[in-house]
Amino acid sequence: MSRAALAAGSPFNVRLMKFRLLLVIVGMFLVFVAISLLNPLRHSENNIRESLLKVAPIGSDFDVVVAKLADKGYTHPQLIKDSGFIRQELGRDQTVGVSSIHVHLGDYRELPIPLLTDVDAFWGFDGAGKLVDIWIWKTTDGL
Repeated sequence: MSRAALAAGSPFNVRLMKFRLLLVIVGMFLVFVAISLLNPLRHSENNIRESLLKVAPIGSDFDVVVAKLADKGYTHPQLIKDSGFIRQELGRDQTVGVSSIHVHLGDYRELPIPLLTDVDAFWGFDGAGKLVDIWIWKTTDGL
């Protein structure tokens, strides 16, 4: 056998290859974690609500909220002029407002089982067209 062939199979080279493989796996994991943490849809419902309230605070006019949503890239919100939204929480459903806006903010996948989580936002308005509340609703599809 040649010296090069012996050196290629040496324990040092095998350990170096395993170390490199471990570095690649750890690097991929860190990239995944960074991407996950940077996705604002993964934040809690309350954090998402607070960020939307910074864009359009309580008391904002219906048309102002629609314009601000368009500025943020949500060009096809569902505008419901004759009904508030139904806040669906455990054991109690509550109608909020007399008119409303619904926007699908997006979705993301959960791991280790890649289930899809949808994130929707609802804005409720009173009879004068003023914003009274925002509700964030996350739903995760099952298998």
